[in-house]
Amino acid sequence: MSRSLIKQIGRLLGFLAAPLLVVVIIGLVAVRRFEWYILLGLLVLAICVAVFAATNPEIWQRRLGRQRVSSTISGIVVIVALLGIIVLANVLLQRTNVQFDLTKNKNFTISDSSVKVLETLKQPVTATIFYSQNTQTQQQSASDLLKQYAARTDKLQVQSINAELDPIAVQRYGIKSDPAVVFEMGTRREQVSSVDEQTLTRALLRLETGVTRRVLITTGHQELSTTVAQTGNSLSTAVQALTDNNFTVEVYNTATGTSTPATSTGAAAPAAATPVNLNPNNDILLIAGPRGKFSDEEKTRITTFLRQGGKAMIAYDIAGNQEAAQATNVNDLLADWKVSFSRGVIVEQDPTKRAQQSPTFLVPDITGSGDITGGLQGQNVFVLQATGINKDPASTANLNELLKTSQNSYLKTTIPPQTAEFEQNDVRGPLVVAASIEQPASQPAPAPNATPATTPGTPGATTAAATTAAATATPAAGGAASGQPLNTRIVLLGSPSVISDQVLSQAIGNNTFFINAMNYLNESANNIVITSRTADNVPFTVNSSQSSLTFWFSFLGLPVIILLIGLYAWWKRR
Repeated sequence: MSRSLIKQIGRLLGFLAAPLLVVVIIGLVAVRRFEWYILLGLLVLAICVAVFAATNPEIWQRRLGRQRVSSTISGIVVIVALLGIIVLANVLLQRTNVQFDLTKNKNFTISDSSVKVLETLKQPVTATIFYSQNTQTQQQSASDLLKQYAARTDKLQVQSINAELDPIAVQRYGIKSDPAVVFEMGTRREQVSSVDEQTLTRALLRLETGVTRRVLITTGHQELSTTVAQTGNSLSTAVQALTDNNFTVEVYNTATGTSTPATSTGAAAPAAATPVNLNPNNDILLIAGPRGKFSDEEKTRITTFLRQGGKAMIAYDIAGNQEAAQATNVNDLLADWKVSFSRGVIVEQDPTKRAQQSPTFLVPDITGSGDITGGLQGQNVFVLQATGINKDPASTANLNELLKTSQNSYLKTTIPPQTAEFEQNDVRGPLVVAASIEQPASQPAPAPNATPATTPGTPGATTAAATTAAATATPAAGGAASGQPLNTRIVLLGSPSVISDQVLSQAIGNNTFFINAMNYLNESANNIVITSRTADNVPFTVNSSQSSLTFWFSFLGLPVIILLIGLYAWWKRR
């Protein structure tokens, strides 16, 4: 190749550098981050300038002088080398996810619950992020988060699709929101519209297990309603929290043995009641503050379910059971395990263990470090107007105390209390406000989809409704379905306020406690609760003298230091 041809090629590349620079600048402004094609454009631009400078030095010499041209070419070569190193480093780092999270609460690290779900993935999963021009920030957040997921497992692949550029893919996946993330595993597919960690992890859990546990909220005994109440004495927030954590929620009439779905707002959905065959492999009963009595048929239905290894959360409402003759007989449901709720109201005299100067507004101690209370460090669980929980010494069930009052508390046994002062018949603290009991099932559980020979409470009667319910039962997540014996698990609450809208919608500790308790009742290895993590802001206090010193050093000190360095360099080269 002749020398003149090389010069012409170099000059051509020099002419191309100008429009290429404009294109790179426009692209950088449009996407607002260094994508691979932006970096490639910068590398090509640097090569064009370097080749032009190397093949046509006389142009530089006329303007800058021969010595400056040599220095400029050397500088360009160094810049090209640095750009090459940067590109290579980006390519290598794309394959790994190295991150150092120095925040106290690990705000930028995925939780252990998410890691646990990722470790259970047995088949390859593809995560596709759909976004548009207006949601590029959310897309980047989802991409960064999912890259952390992918670093924890070799089963997850992440890709992004611009919905505006690929409408066919949008139609194929049925995308209705922007942004959206679609997880695919074989023929199964889960789509979510939020890009937070909890939502993404729940979607992966549903995709992997194919199982949604069912929570049946009992009705018919003046329990807390799932419909929003202005007083806050309702369960709509609890319903939303359960739905958000991969539970199916239904309103269950224990008298008729039927249920209706509960919507995400807590109100019962307009649907026909469906017969329910209580399944200890899959169902959890939530009995929140009953004020009426359970019939013998209802007690038989519930206790049979619990004896077979069923799960339940039972909250006692002392405020609605002040008349002893009319009080609920919910303690009859617990007779087999020899535990019971007290008749009385707890009064707390320790001002550090109560709130709002009210002796019945409790902030009890969180005891233990198990599945329910293990994640509550630094948080409070609030309880309004509660009673105590007792265990008979003859009980063989394992009782785990969860919330406990101070030694300065006592149980007022006079209902309603005539005075807040301690009286002779009152019971000294500390008192158990919340507890869990566990015991091996005393009766064998039916097969997950088996049809019972008789309907509970009606001996010898087999109904078509029960057969239908059994045939359509949700697949079990564990226990008898996997050949493992079931354990009866019951969480007892001395007040329904722990899970009511009045407290649950405002207290993070109550929300965490509730979801932890439901996951404990779930008795599944795939428990997931991701608590809200707040930034731990530690202020850096500067007094007036330090502030003045900082100002004068930055305003006067740094320029003087730079000037002295420049004078010294000039003197040495003089």
